[in-house]
Formats: sequence, C-alpha cells, structure tokens
Amino acid sequence: MSVESKTKLLPLESLRGIAALVVALLHFQIAKSFFNENFLVKNGDLMVDLFFVLSGFVIAYNYSGKIGNISELLSFQKKRFWRLYPLHVVTLFAFIAIEISRYYVGIINPASVLKPAFENSGFWAFISNLFLLQSFTGHSGSFNGPSWSISVEFYVYVVFGLFSLLNLKLARRTFIVFLIIIASCGMLLTIRPESPLDVPHSALFARCMYSFFLGVFFYLIQGLIPFRGSTFVSLLFLLGSGYLIFEFAKTPYEWLIPIFLGMTICFISTLNPQNWLYKLLSFKPTVWLGKVSYSIYLIHGIVWAVIGAIVKFVFGNSGEVIHGVRYFTFPFYTSIGIHIMSIMFLLMVSSLTWKYIEVRFNYGKRIK
Repeated sequence: MSVESKTKLLPLESLRGIAALVVALLHFQIAKSFFNENFLVKNGDLMVDLFFVLSGFVIAYNYSGKIGNISELLSFQKKRFWRLYPLHVVTLFAFIAIEISRYYVGIINPASVLKPAFENSGFWAFISNLFLLQSFTGHSGSFNGPSWSISVEFYVYVVFGLFSLLNLKLARRTFIVFLIIIASCGMLLTIRPESPLDVPHSALFARCMYSFFLGVFFYLIQGLIPFRGSTFVSLLFLLGSGYLIFEFAKTPYEWLIPIFLGMTICFISTLNPQNWLYKLLSFKPTVWLGKVSYSIYLIHGIVWAVIGAIVKFVFGNSGEVIHGVRYFTFPFYTSIGIHIMSIMFLLMVSSLTWKYIEVRFNYGKRIK
C-alpha cells in the first residue's frame, strides 16, 4: 500500500489520505453533523474502491517486471505481509478488549448495550480475522469491520504476484489484465446488478480484483499509449469521479466509478511535478495524511469507540438509536467542535501507531 522502490507519487498519497479520513468520518456516529452530511462522506464506502485502484496502480508502478521467480514472489509477499498484518492483529486484539468491556457493561447495565458482546465476533470470527480470511468465511463485519478490505487485498497481492511470474510482454499482459477486469465486473453485475459494488461477503474478493486490476491496467496502459500530463484532463476526471459518486452511488451504474478513479490516477500521475495541480495535490499535510492513512483506516473504529464511551458514560449523552446504531446528537456548533477535536485525536493516535507499529514491523524499516 505504499511506494517502496521508486519515487513516491505524492498526489496519490494525498488522495489516499483524504479517502482514509472520509471513511473514518463515515463511521463517526454523530447525527446531522456538518462533517458527515455531505455526499462524499455518505458514500464513503466507495473510498475503499479508491484504495484498491490506488493500490493496484502503485503496486504495478513498483513491481512490474520485478517478480520473475519464486524467490522474488516470496519476497514480495513477505513485504506485503509485514506491511499489513502487524497493525491488523493489534487492532484485532483491541477490539476483543472492547467486546470484553461491552460484556461487563452489559452485566452492570443491560439497557446501555444495544447488542450482546461477541454477537457477531465469536471464536470462529476471531480465527478468520487472525488468518485474514474474514471476507471469505462470512465474518467480514466482525471485530474491526474495515479490515475486511485488508483480508481480500492480501490475497489479491498473491494473484498479482503469480500473474507477474508469467513474464509476458506488455501488450499481452495488458490484455490479460483487461480480461480479469471484465470477468470481475461481470461477476459483480451478476451478483448485485442493482448496486454492483455493494456486494455480500461472497463477492468481496471480486470487488477487490475489479478495482485493484483497474489500477494495474491504467499503469500498464501508460507503457502502450504515451500520456502527457494535462491539468485540464486531470481536473476533468477528478471532478467527473466526484460527480459519479454523487450521481451513481448505490445504482446499477456504480461500476463506472472505479474506472473514472483509475483514469484520474493515471492522468494525475503523469503531471509534471512543477504543475500547479501536482503541487496542490502534494500539499504536505495531505501527503502526511497519506503516510498515516493505513493507521487512520484501521484504528478509527477504536478511537470512535473510546470517544463514544466518554460521551455516553462521562457526559451522559445516550443519543438516539437509528436502525440499530446509536447516533449522538448535539447542537450544530457543539457537533463541529467535537468532530474537530475527535479528528485531531484520531490523527495523533494514528501518527503513534504508524511510528511504533507500521514502521517498526514494515520489513525492518526504522524511523530516521
């Protein structure tokens, strides 16, 4: 999920960071808040598809032509494992602690708990999460819900590595990737034609394959068709992607969104570093967000649970239950203040988990 051997494409880091923050805001349960009453956050689950497209593009950018034998394949997969697994397993045990806390709170005050502890997060769900299989065993919503995407992505890396072993010429490689995209999209449209990206756990792997290999495809196509960085075209696809999210989310045309996201990434990546749009998307704070985006994505549920417990048990705000989910309600300006402080707390914790977990276990890297 990060650039490891070539120069980082800073605008793509920014896009990843913004997407991670959008997903986090989607899951912060404050009703009618300024921060989540907008189309981007309301459809924030589509940011996962942006993650997949970005990952496919960046992995292809770094590893195309570099996995030619079993030894290199194992090295690639080992790097992917150490990139993903340490933080995942830490958050898994953190959510076990949260479930244990919910169990004891339920004994003391049953009315304060919406659902029994470990209701959807039992022993087999734990085993599935431990081996990154939760999206294949029907436990994709257990413990740390967002980790379902890590589950499928890890095994899509295996597919990419095996595909790379074929060592095909660029044109043939691009054609096979195109066939993979068609097959994956066809499966999604067959399983859930009314909303192809909102699929059950049985099709989550296909969802990742579709968006990931779209990213790979748009990287490979750059080697076949000479792309020139164009501010106008890049902006057009960036705004077009936003429009499609607004117009086509949860519709039969949802499958178009990752295509536009892939084209956006393709054009932005070819911009001259001196271009104003490239510089804008290389804004240091958003690039930093991209650096810690994996931590934001995996730990935001823990941070929100802690903040929710403080709001509920310390300040006595029980909120209201909407469709089985507790939403906290505040006056307009209070909700803005709580959102801002909560985001700052999330970013602070994310910087710590990035430094002391991600970097420490990421294939021997250390903070300089």
